[in-house]
Amino acid sequence: HAGARFKLGLSLISTKRAKDREDGMQHLARAAEQGYIRAEYATGALLVELRGEEAESFDEGIRLLRRAAAKGHQPAINYLAERQMPT
Repeated sequence: HAGARFKLGLSLISTKRAKDREDGMQHLARAAEQGYIRAEYATGALLVELRGEEAESFDEGIRLLRRAAAKGHQPAINYLAERQMPT
């Protein structure tokens, strides 16, 4: 279930162990792939903020944020607007 995967991912990325954080990002990404809107937003924002120096990660983050925004997810809409990025 995408919702459970999302919650597990969030709990793992908040740990101190690098391996757990990596696993957490994978869970979030899988939930986003399944179309879970909160995961699209969270994964997108994390990719932009944490891995923005890598062009592919940044582009994937923006793609996920735009997908969540297109579904009407207000936090994603606000995130893009605050950074002056078109939805």
